[in-house]
Amino acid sequence: MSSRNEELLRLASELERSTRTGRVKWRTTDRPDSFLYVGASGGATIQRADYGRAGMPSNYTFRVLNSSGEEVDSISVSQGSSAGATLYGDVTLLSALQTLESLHKSAATIGNETKQIVDGLIGELSNSPSEDRGDPPDVGR
Repeated sequence: MSSRNEELLRLASELERSTRTGRVKWRTTDRPDSFLYVGASGGATIQRADYGRAGMPSNYTFRVLNSSGEEVDSISVSQGSSAGATLYGDVTLLSALQTLESLHKSAATIGNETKQIVDGLIGELSNSPSEDRGDPPDVGR
């Protein structure tokens, strides 16, 4: 019998794989560095918290949501955790951290539209003459 954490990490791993293949889309949320996936029967969030200080270990939290958006289960792992320790069953903190870090990175790439923005900028630069392209866009002002 698999533990609750094993099931959550299996779901996180499947979401990460599906994100990489383009089957799953993530959105940003109102929380910093947090991304949301909405499926037919519920959803999930992946969030990274750095506690506001550079060089501090990150904490990753994966939450499973019901169809109403309410949290029904979650797992959190910190980079500062003892890597050899186990959560439950055969799940080590290191494997849990690697799974959640990978999911967060994939979700952030999709949620922040990084790939689309980079591809668009490359397309613009490769398809336009090498003349002055004018003032920079009004980003973040």
